[in-house]
This record gives sequence, C-alpha cells and structure tokens, in this order.
Amino acid sequence: FSSDRGELANANLFVVNAEGTGLDRLTFYDGYDGAPSWSPDGEWIAFESCSGDPDGSAGTAVWIIRAP
Repeated sequence: FSSDRGELANANLFVVNAEGTGLDRLTFYDGYDGAPSWSPDGEWIAFESCSGDPDGSAGTAVWIIRAP
C-alpha cells in the first residue's frame, strides 16, 4: 500500500502481513510513490512515482522493484 504515514511529505510504499504485523517501508523517496500493483507471480511490485504531488504533477514515471 502507499501512505504518507509517519508525517511523510508524500506517500511512499509499504508492505504488511494480512494480519497487520510485519510493517515494512519499501521506498524512501522525498517525492510521491504510489498506486502499487503486484505482479501475478508475486516477485515484483510496479508503482508510479513523481517528484511531488501527483495531482499537480506534469506526469509520473512507472517503476518496478523486487517484492520483499
């Protein structure tokens, strides 16, 4: 999921177990990382990223990272 929890200026990506344990932050970017989507095989997470608020951005880039 993406969130600005912990008073982040913009959302970053987090992962948590289904029962709510094991919270891990996956991205550490000053800009926005959000709209995550897992690959069908569970190996990768695709997401959008931009340098600020995506609603006021000229565009976002799509990135992929290996799932934890």
